[in-house]
Amino acid sequence: MLRRSLGRHHIFDACYVLNLDRRRDRWAHVQRQIARVGLEKFIQPPAKVTRVSGVDGNSLDVEALHKDGVITDLGYTRFLLPTEEKLFGMDLTRGAIGCALGHRKIWEMIVAQRRTCALVLEDDVEFHHKFGRLLGPLWKRVPADWGIVHLGGLDLLASEKPPRPFIDDGIRLAYQGHRELTAYVIHHISAKRCLELSTPMTWQVDTHISNIVESDPEAQDKYIADPKMYVFQPSLAIQITSFGTDVQKRPSENPSLEDAARRMREFIGGGTSVR
Repeated sequence: MLRRSLGRHHIFDACYVLNLDRRRDRWAHVQRQIARVGLEKFIQPPAKVTRVSGVDGNSLDVEALHKDGVITDLGYTRFLLPTEEKLFGMDLTRGAIGCALGHRKIWEMIVAQRRTCALVLEDDVEFHHKFGRLLGPLWKRVPADWGIVHLGGLDLLASEKPPRPFIDDGIRLAYQGHRELTAYVIHHISAKRCLELSTPMTWQVDTHISNIVESDPEAQDKYIADPKMYVFQPSLAIQITSFGTDVQKRPSENPSLEDAARRMREFIGGGTSVR
């Protein structure tokens, strides 16, 4: 059983932020977010927030990745589709391939360093305004069998389902429609599993690592079982859209309004979001 806390206040033995070299604006944003919520007090010294250079999809030779077996035949065929024919949030784009390779880069570091509780952030994260007060008590309630704990995310298949049951106050299982890798906690065992599941690529990376599910009769749904995923609700982190997207096939039509609505829905209302 992996330790869930390393000290009185410390939770994480590593923190990685994925950021493209050309997106200094995003790096400045995430640094402000980290300072605002006092994130470093939750990180066990000598570990500190570590910036990891992302993989720029614009510079990738996607045809070569397909020939090398990194991308499946189906994935490559769908990659070549016109943008309007792609499945939003599912099909590969240049940005989505770069995103997957960036997360794999971090997972390899976590495995090599045998991290037991690593926080991974994307550079468009925004933290809950009460993050510093909420995280510690929430983390103490995380079940010992966790593989990945999402600080938030989209719940794409929640519509027309019963309310999601809670494992404990503020914590529930992540179900098969859970998407986003904006902010999550992972250990080396689950990171190794994610490396196994995420190539060869057919779909975006969060789909690949969410495919192994088990039934939950109470929820009338299936939860992600390997690696076993939990999610905080209300969310402690959201992905904002005002920086644009390189991953999805289209940007938000009204980023400021969408971000404000998501803050209200998740941070204030305690609900979940779909897109």
